Amino acid sequence: MLLAMATGQRTRAPQRVEAAALAAILAATIPSASSWASPTEPGRGTASAHVTGIVEVDERVERSVLRSRNAPGVLVQVSAGSPGDGVGVTVHGINARCSDVGPLTLELADRGAATLTFVYDDHYRRLRDSAADLAAALRPHLSARPREPLLVRAHSMGSRIVLVALERLGRESTLDGRDVEVALVAPPLGGYRSANLARVTPWPLSRIKNVRPAIDMGRYSRFQRRLQSLSLPEHVRVRVFFGTRDRVVDAADRRLWQVIARTRARPVWLPGATHESAVGAAADWLRAERAGGGEPEVAPPVAARFAPSGR
Repeated sequence: MLLAMATGQRTRAPQRVEAAALAAILAATIPSASSWASPTEPGRGTASAHVTGIVEVDERVERSVLRSRNAPGVLVQVSAGSPGDGVGVTVHGINARCSDVGPLTLELADRGAATLTFVYDDHYRRLRDSAADLAAALRPHLSARPREPLLVRAHSMGSRIVLVALERLGRESTLDGRDVEVALVAPPLGGYRSANLARVTPWPLSRIKNVRPAIDMGRYSRFQRRLQSLSLPEHVRVRVFFGTRDRVVDAADRRLWQVIARTRARPVWLPGATHESAVGAAADWLRAERAGGGEPEVAPPVAARFAPSGR
């Protein structure tokens, strides 16, 4: 097939077959957000009744901001916040949009943070590039609010982007002198075995939707190795939220727990939450914690079920 490409022979039929096969693999590996949960599922998050000036960033806004495929990601301000209450950032996952992390965005705005959401190409841009984009976009906002807290919320694949961006900022000392609180919701920190196929995809097929980000989602990818050797500053506090009904993230994956150990993260279990409904459930949990309501209890059998395995 590659020889035929080089010689200019017709290869459309084989390309279509191979493209369809790869697309099917990627769809199975990283399901679309719309397939994860219905709007009637519990745990969608509690909307704030007293936050004003919120700007909703939907798919139309994202397209108008990025304009082209593989464009660098940017931060869009959702709420101006109050002086001294910190900078808040939300990052969505693959096959998703900024509005899908709406409950987490509202949670940040509700606490008075200058709230931003990351608009990036989750279909055609490598995660390594999106992580660099996020770090670059955050620098001026952090410089404008020295010593104020940084509050980060990310869902699914966005969690992988956030960790590498924070490591980059930490090495530059950009995070020095401020509290950093990170909440990763349903994060696939162990990667996916089937996504390894994206690394060996021929160039024409690498332009298929989701192939480029999948390269950095592979279980044996360079990006995964970077996550498993990650080093964050000591003052960065990380929580990882797992839904007990999540069928997208394997919470018993050994590689995932290696990343958790590297980041000194604390796991939080959300009973009954799926991959998508965990966003709202995590937002509710964070609100309850801030209100002093304590932490939700998880029955020991549930926790034991998701103990790390030797895989």
